Amino acid sequence: MNAFRLIVLFLTITLGCHSNAIEPKSLTVGVEAIHYPPFWSFKHHQYSGFAKALLNLFASKNNYQLSFRPLPVNRLWLEFTSGNIDLKFPDNPSWAATKNITQPIYYSQAVAHYVDGVLVKKKNRQITLDQMSQLGIIRGFFPSNEILYSGVN
Repeated sequence: MNAFRLIVLFLTITLGCHSNAIEPKSLTVGVEAIHYPPFWSFKHHQYSGFAKALLNLFASKNNYQLSFRPLPVNRLWLEFTSGNIDLKFPDNPSWAATKNITQPIYYSQAVAHYVDGVLVKKKNRQITLDQMSQLGIIRGFFPSNEILYSGVN
């Protein structure tokens, strides 16, 4: 076999393998444009944290290429149901309970469990939940009825 035929054979095999490679499917993930470490953070136009690492691991194992689109919490649902993003993270079926859903939505298993808390100044630590008059929350979040008063120092 001469050198020319060897080169043609090599190029045929190489290009043939490359053309049969399955390109990753691109997905746009809508994420909360807030700083919420260590779960996720959106600072200086960069998305980072546990959620990004987890979603990238999922993508690498399932032949997806992800792009992250940070959005205000209130806009995430609208962008998702309008079809402007493919996935929404984080999400929970109970968050959509009052939304008008016209298409099926599929949820993963829970990826993390955590407990949120409320911080008060030391001088106000004796205030009970009934005596509380203001609670600061992130825009787009709503306090649940499950707020518990523990009285822990």
